[in-house]
Amino acid sequence: MTKIVPHNKFKDFQEKYGAIPASDKNDHIIKSRMLQGIYRNRKIDDAYCNYVFEDSGFVNFMRNRRLENDAMQELAAIKQRERLTDEKRLLENLLSSQPMAFNIFLPLKWNNFEIGNVVFQELFPFLNIKHLTEIKMEFVRGDGVGKNDRKITTDNSCFDVYVEYEDGHKQTGGIGIEVKYTEPFSNSDYWGKTGYKKDRYVDAIEKYSSQFSMEHAKEYLQSAYNQLFRNQLLAEEIKDKFRMSCIVAVIFSEEDSKCINTINNFRKLIKIENSCIPISISQIVQSAIKASEHLPEITSLYTDIYNRYCNYDLLNKEIISSKETEVTKIFLDDISIYDIPSSVDWKEIFDFSQKIDIDQYYSPNEMAEKMIYFKNYFSKYEQINSNSITELRALLLNYIRAENLNRNSKPNYEQRSFTNRIISNIYNIIYNKLWEDK
Repeated sequence: MTKIVPHNKFKDFQEKYGAIPASDKNDHIIKSRMLQGIYRNRKIDDAYCNYVFEDSGFVNFMRNRRLENDAMQELAAIKQRERLTDEKRLLENLLSSQPMAFNIFLPLKWNNFEIGNVVFQELFPFLNIKHLTEIKMEFVRGDGVGKNDRKITTDNSCFDVYVEYEDGHKQTGGIGIEVKYTEPFSNSDYWGKTGYKKDRYVDAIEKYSSQFSMEHAKEYLQSAYNQLFRNQLLAEEIKDKFRMSCIVAVIFSEEDSKCINTINNFRKLIKIENSCIPISISQIVQSAIKASEHLPEITSLYTDIYNRYCNYDLLNKEIISSKETEVTKIFLDDISIYDIPSSVDWKEIFDFSQKIDIDQYYSPNEMAEKMIYFKNYFSKYEQINSNSITELRALLLNYIRAENLNRNSKPNYEQRSFTNRIISNIYNIIYNKLWEDK
């Protein structure tokens, strides 16, 4: 049994939901673990707040019987392919990215990919996707039964999720997906290996020179980028062996700046445009919510998924709901935490944007310069680097005006991504103030 060593902060939370490990130092991991505690919604003695101990995986698969059944079928297929790494982690660790991948992607198969088609067409417009044909977990094209029945054998890697589709020209394409929540990328250093363990990758870099550069071989194989490189290599091998297109997508948490920076830096080391695409967890889940508006049960499921993995505002609401906590004017004089909208409700976002007088804080020229800077920064790093609520509120209003959006608009993918990031930043500022002494 694991010895529980609780964190020396967050005492009220831990008393209610269970322990946070004392070893947690990273804010993103702490906050994400706390979200899992809120989702679990009960304290279990001798267990950290992100664990359950149920063999069925019912809790980890969103307490949804249909999803649980699909997950068990997928698990059986993964075992047959000998791809599973840690079944216990899949079923019992709420914080693990593997059950999160099951939760997000398996329902996209339902109703003959009805929601999945819309989501992937929105996220990958340049692929001209007509319809999806397959979504598999822990898979790479060419996998058969067992380790000895595989077409791609440079190493034993596979994608967390593999999606196949038919495009408008009736051509087959693939998307290999790496899913990250709080786990770091692999820290293996293949550059320091000798013999075949290193040479196989060096040979592959030379073979697929249309994508990789030998001058970056050391960077590809060292700890920072080796996992992303090996994912990209799988895509290149699929293109080669099956004569089809294939790209890589990396699903990441918007709160994990280190992960985002690693992805963006790796993309600079490869040659072919749009071959490695970052997609935030929030973006794909919100796309599914939007696409399923006519299917209330699926909308409800994805809203629950959003709350479990993305809605860090729940942490702020948790602390202000405590009778022992007094929140007094820690924000600007004209707003409170109750004014901040949900990032999944466009009407709330629009109404919130109208509550600031930009002219009181910035001249039109200043605001125009800020808009150019923040949009360029966001396009490069998927982040908005501001720690000022006033600046973020002004940016939100100015962006909505510039994009000619109104309360009844249906923002596109890029517009939702930008405005959601602004709201998330505001929540982060509030979180830091609320929890700094807790």
